[in-house]
Amino acid sequence: EPVGLDRLCEVVAATLAEQAEVRGVTLRVLGRSGLAVPGERSDLHRLLLNLVQNALVHGGGDVRLGVRRLGRGAELVVEDDGRGLPAPMLGEGPWAPAWRSGAAGGHG
Repeated sequence: EPVGLDRLCEVVAATLAEQAEVRGVTLRVLGRSGLAVPGERSDLHRLLLNLVQNALVHGGGDVRLGVRRLGRGAELVVEDDGRGLPAPMLGEGPWAPAWRSGAAGGHG
């Protein structure tokens, strides 16, 4: 069954709303895409939850999440106002479980 990505973003935002408030961060969902993808809802939920939690804890400023059309597919977007990762660290490192850069400043 296709997973509605707008609803997924709304659920994750609601789940993390209290954590964002405690940190003084505005967490908002960007628009509505109407997009859905095939996949395991629980896996996509865990993925998005981890990305947003990371942005709340390690990012800077407010956190935005949403969905963009990408060709015939979709792209989940999590943005914050932090410095991001240094360009050389954008390889496989960030996608490994429990990976931490240990560095400040960069892109991502």
